Amino acid sequence: VNSDLNIAKEAAIEAGGLILGYFKADYEIKDKGYHNPVTTADHAADSRLKEIL
Repeated sequence: VNSDLNIAKEAAIEAGGLILGYFKADYEIKDKGYHNPVTTADHAADSRLKEIL
């Protein structure tokens, strides 16, 4: 269980770092639905989380 927690923690830190890379940068925003935007930063973080987990 502790190993799983460490993997999840590292995945979150890495995904957060990816998102920070988009801060004050140009990125695309799309609507997933009504008042539900998603950005290229969201997609990048999601992809990386899936790779790690």
